[in-house]
Amino acid sequence: MQTWKGIFRESLTRPDDFSSAFALEPFEIEKVLSRYPALVNPYFREICDAAGPSLSRQILPDTQEVSAANDAFPEDPIGEDVFSPVPNLSHRYGDRVLFLVSDICPVYCRFCTRKRKVGRG
Repeated sequence: MQTWKGIFRESLTRPDDFSSAFALEPFEIEKVLSRYPALVNPYFREICDAAGPSLSRQILPDTQEVSAANDAFPEDPIGEDVFSPVPNLSHRYGDRVLFLVSDICPVYCRFCTRKRKVGRG
């Protein structure tokens, strides 16, 4: 069985990785990755290969994420940062606290409301 560190080492993260794995243009992907990192682990890539474009659209960088039309959408769509008394903690509701305990996920979903925070070290 492979360790989680090994899985992350083999994950797609660079424009060239996505270009060769999914036949995408690396120059276009670089525009997106400069703002929002991307990561797809080998297991999820295999699932996407089998399922087709409907699933892979959820994880593949798309230039629409950084287009001028999307500038109208806020970086923090649900307003967590306003309710963050300290880094990586949101206290939006009186009886709940949200801890962001890691800046990595097994897959960086393109629709995630926290994609501005993952993969930055």
